[in-house]
Amino acid sequence: MKYYLGQRDENGIPKVSVVEDGVARPLKHINVHSPDGFEWGYAGSGPADLALAICADVLGERWETTSITESLVIAARSVTVYEKVKEKIVVGFPHALWSVTEEQVKAIILEIEAK
Repeated sequence: MKYYLGQRDENGIPKVSVVEDGVARPLKHINVHSPDGFEWGYAGSGPADLALAICADVLGERWETTSITESLVIAARSVTVYEKVKEKIVVGFPHALWSVTEEQVKAIILEIEAK
């Protein structure tokens, strides 16, 4: 099972990992909205980048640039759903620690696309 884990380090800096088969790797930050990186628990630029990165990872989309307009062809699905994913889950993540499975995110993406 693959899941995403967000937590804060000893200095309160957000860290997000992708955990698959017991092995963790950092989630790649797609710097479109927030040069400061990921954040969660509110509707801002850091949460937008987190939602975009999770969606791109779940959908297997590679981002070659940091510009949404230049990346539309590469990552068309994640671009169309990430704002709604942010609204549905990322804004509600607890401050200190959270996790969400790939299957939960896929279900939300399918729900958004069905509307």
